[in-house]
Amino acid sequence: MINYKLKTISNTEMLCFTEDSMDYTNWYTCEDDITEYKDFFFDELLFDLARPWPLGIKDCKYFAGSGDDREGEKDNNRWAFRGHGGTLSVENYPASLLNVKNWEYIFDKYKPKSILETGTNSAIFGFLCYKFLGNDFELTTIDCEPNSKICVDKVNEHFDNDLVEFHKFDIFNGMEEFEIEKELDFAFLDSGHDTGILTSEIDFVLRNNIPVIVFDDYSLPQVDEMINKFLMENTNYQLVETFNGLSGSGMGDIKIVKRDG
Repeated sequence: MINYKLKTISNTEMLCFTEDSMDYTNWYTCEDDITEYKDFFFDELLFDLARPWPLGIKDCKYFAGSGDDREGEKDNNRWAFRGHGGTLSVENYPASLLNVKNWEYIFDKYKPKSILETGTNSAIFGFLCYKFLGNDFELTTIDCEPNSKICVDKVNEHFDNDLVEFHKFDIFNGMEEFEIEKELDFAFLDSGHDTGILTSEIDFVLRNNIPVIVFDDYSLPQVDEMINKFLMENTNYQLVETFNGLSGSGMGDIKIVKRDG
């Protein structure tokens, strides 16, 4: 039985979203009003993945030993993942709720079986796959941050399965050497959003003939430009759906393209 009470975190961690996100309505503020997806939002693991320090992890392993450890930033919001946001965030309940609804719709409509995710972060997308696809999927997820594997392992353990497979890989250097034997039918592209990384991701998608591609964060000009360029150069793909997250939330701005046939 789920205890409908959000987990308590330290005052220092609370400052990550009370100071930086004053205009957002966090999960604690809405705690007594959470009625939709109640079992979802009060799942302790999901909360742990969406909090400012996912699983309580503060230190970024990617920078460790590189001379760029940035020790002064380790208490900051999601610094363990280089400050990147996740698919959901405890700092913004309305945006998280909208994103959950959109992903439930996407999974129900496209029913992906073999999925690629770039940008694992704290493995919230893997959590969503289990919740909405049950055990009828396989997810290959890529990230350069070693902390992501810890999160993936926790998600697999939580659902008593091993359907999420993590690969530590730095897409910044290209994806030419990344190979996967299984046939993929769905890609969620949500790692770095510069032109070089997007080009590597798109090249991989085309080499592997993935029919459905979900581009996250299209509200960033460089991402939308790359989507338009992709559609112009690959006329067998069409833009089929656009989802707009809550303004200013940094979550849920999604475009889906699909290959003809």
